Amino acid sequence: STDHFPLEEDRKKIPFPYADFGAEGLESAMSGFLAHCPLEDAVTLWVRLAAIGPRKVLNWEPVSLKVGQCADFTIYKPTSQWIFQKQDIKSRSKNNPNIDRQMKGSILGRLRGSHWLPISEK
Repeated sequence: STDHFPLEEDRKKIPFPYADFGAEGLESAMSGFLAHCPLEDAVTLWVRLAAIGPRKVLNWEPVSLKVGQCADFTIYKPTSQWIFQKQDIKSRSKNNPNIDRQMKGSILGRLRGSHWLPISEK
């Protein structure tokens, strides 16, 4: 799981016993998983663990495609290779354990209805 509870840098850059818990990880979760998962079909496993599994645990309806239903898709490129940099972080919190690490796969954006919300060009 990943949480998104952004903290200002000064709340983290203090002696460890006094620092607040947490790190920004939402923006690199999928790419970090794909970069380090040794299984051949890591994308399918990611979808099952990050999208399908939580809906089951929360007793939410599975995502489905139905006529007349508003489309809501995340578009990603599973084969891209890149280095996660601090400037890639959109959150106000800039502490992320994946900074300067090799990543695989990138989320390009979200399509909701006919509205495109770009996230990345990687």
